[in-house]
Amino acid sequence: MAEDKWGYVSSELGAVPANGWDIAYEICNLAWANGHDVWFLWGDGPNMDHKLNHTEQHPVIDFMVHTKEAGDFVRNAIWERRGRHKLRHVIWNHKITSTVVSPGVVRQMADRGDPTANHEDHVHSEWFAGEYVPPEQGRPQVDWKNERLDVDGELGPKTISKWQAIIGSPYVDGVISTPKSELIYWVQRYLADRVNHRLVADGELGPKTIGALQVYLGVPVTQRMDPVTVKALQRRLNEGRF
Repeated sequence: MAEDKWGYVSSELGAVPANGWDIAYEICNLAWANGHDVWFLWGDGPNMDHKLNHTEQHPVIDFMVHTKEAGDFVRNAIWERRGRHKLRHVIWNHKITSTVVSPGVVRQMADRGDPTANHEDHVHSEWFAGEYVPPEQGRPQVDWKNERLDVDGELGPKTISKWQAIIGSPYVDGVISTPKSELIYWVQRYLADRVNHRLVADGELGPKTIGALQVYLGVPVTQRMDPVTVKALQRRLNEGRF
């Protein structure tokens, strides 16, 4: 990417925290390298330069695009990197996808009357504050679906990564995010269909969710993620299923 192009598109990015600048730079580079034009950026930081209704202290970045193809690419690139970049939500073309509210579900938004308000000419993104994590280079990818777990009763990164892979999460990071987790949201929906129809899918690994999981796994219901429960989960995951 030519630095003069970056200088222009980022000239109104505003008081966005450093991690927001790095995220914008990465996404723009990726889009341009794949033939999609991000022609300008708007952003918010602690000084709330852009819209008054944006959340303070969270980087807010709008990626302006001319075509639906470019918007689709940017939106998908943002979503695929949501774990590493700590995404809160992304909005594009009347639709919002959040990592907090109904995690991973693409939800239709109301018609606000014009292309900009309806996010038809830009991809809107909001991120949690924190340090930027760059893409990993040259690290071999683990086939988590076929990775063998030690049945040790510890709910560590390997067990969580295999659980994420088997449940079908597109982003495997070995972390159950708090306070809301996309993995737990989909686990709750799975358990609600099979164990407890009243189980609320809210993304929180609380006692009711753990209890439903224990019923599903056929272990004593303690409503705690105890070693017995984790070992039963690990055995099931080692069978290549949840």
